[in-house]
Amino acid sequence: MTNLIEITKILTENDAEAVGNITLLVEQPEKFV
Repeated sequence: MTNLIEITKILTENDAEAVGNITLLVEQPEKFV
């Protein structure tokens, strides 16, 4: 099982990118088809 701290670190590092992707998905869903 992966260390919870490692998971949290990965999620934090990817957070800005994830928010950007969600924003794109909402505003321009055709890009994800």
